[in-house]
Amino acid sequence: GSLPWENIHEICTDDSLDALIVLDFFDSDYDVLTTQNTRQEKSNNRVIDVPYFHAEATLDVRSHWTMYNNNDTSEIDTKDLETETQYSNEGSTPDNAVNGLPSQRSATIKVGRTAGSTYGARIAPYWITVEREYYNRGSASLKKAATFSKKGMWEKAVVLWKDELSNSNKKIAGRAAYNLAIASEREGNIRTALEYAKRSRDEFADPKAADYAEILNGRWEDQKKLDQQFQMQ
Repeated sequence: GSLPWENIHEICTDDSLDALIVLDFFDSDYDVLTTQNTRQEKSNNRVIDVPYFHAEATLDVRSHWTMYNNNDTSEIDTKDLETETQYSNEGSTPDNAVNGLPSQRSATIKVGRTAGSTYGARIAPYWITVEREYYNRGSASLKKAATFSKKGMWEKAVVLWKDELSNSNKKIAGRAAYNLAIASEREGNIRTALEYAKRSRDEFADPKAADYAEILNGRWEDQKKLDQQFQMQ
């Protein structure tokens, strides 16, 4: 179950912590199945059936993680993780086949570490590189803005794209809004990027904007969670 708040406060106070990550639950099942099979091998110019044993182990690890905010007594994040890993080995006897498998203890420790790393990646900020394609044609201004952006002159490109938002041609206006979303995301302004992407989708019906808005919405939700974590510092 969850760690009582009095224990959380005590730990955080003793170690000057703002938050505490707790492994609330951890359980594992390790099942081994052994089957007998035969394979054909040549011996003294004859093909004979040779018996062998196949052992397969399935390790199922379940864990529940919670990140507690000691400052306002709240749960910042909670996550259930489940991992299934399989191992196999062959031997001339059932014991030989099973003995070649990792022990339950070693396999559980390894998968448990992976679960910890998985949760750590969920709550810790890290950089990734993404590629975005933007519109570079449709009007003279879109072409000129694309030239600016290729030269790293994004501020000048943004000016042209903003001007094109009032273009009577909705297709061009939608492309301009889409490009402004990319420019905003490039600057780290996810909320502004999402607003432009939604405008491109809803007001101008740009065909690419719906998928992009969904991506940005996911990034915005992650950003809000990250902001909440850093507010503790």
